[in-house]
Amino acid sequence: MSITSETTRIVYNGDGATAAFVTPPYYAQADLKVYEVISGPATLRTLGSHYMVSPTSNANGAPAAGTVTFVTAFIPASGTSNVIVERDLAATQSSTVTDTGPFPGKTLEALMDRVMMVAQQVKNKVARAIQLPAGCSLSDITIPNPNTAANQGKFLRVVSTGLDVATPSNADFANPL
Repeated sequence: MSITSETTRIVYNGDGATAAFVTPPYYAQADLKVYEVISGPATLRTLGSHYMVSPTSNANGAPAAGTVTFVTAFIPASGTSNVIVERDLAATQSSTVTDTGPFPGKTLEALMDRVMMVAQQVKNKVARAIQLPAGCSLSDITIPNPNTAANQGKFLRVVSTGLDVATPSNADFANPL
């Protein structure tokens, strides 16, 4: 099989009535993560409690799209971009290819498909990450932990050495980007 789609993540608008949402291609139920945005950050929903997936696995081990169906009590409310279904394959490899015997074409194809799907997931995450421009010489920047008391009420600002955490003042807003 070939991988003809780069879709790893699908974002939907809930309407308070629709329960079923198409998934990106996957191998098994455990390969999918379903999030709902109610207020604030996205909340990871639980398979079996909040939603079901069909089919539970795909025929012949080939990846294919399926359907996430929310349980009646958890049908997503109306909202913009409030339902997120994404493939999250473990970056593992469970097949062994030996150097003797017939050429294992189907096994090799399945391994290549899985590697390509994991590469697509990485590409998707990188595309949604904050990135430095190509001409920037900074590297290895770590964003401070926003959950520490010392960083509450502060913001990130750009300084000559990279990023800094600061308490807002009027001077910080004198030179906007």
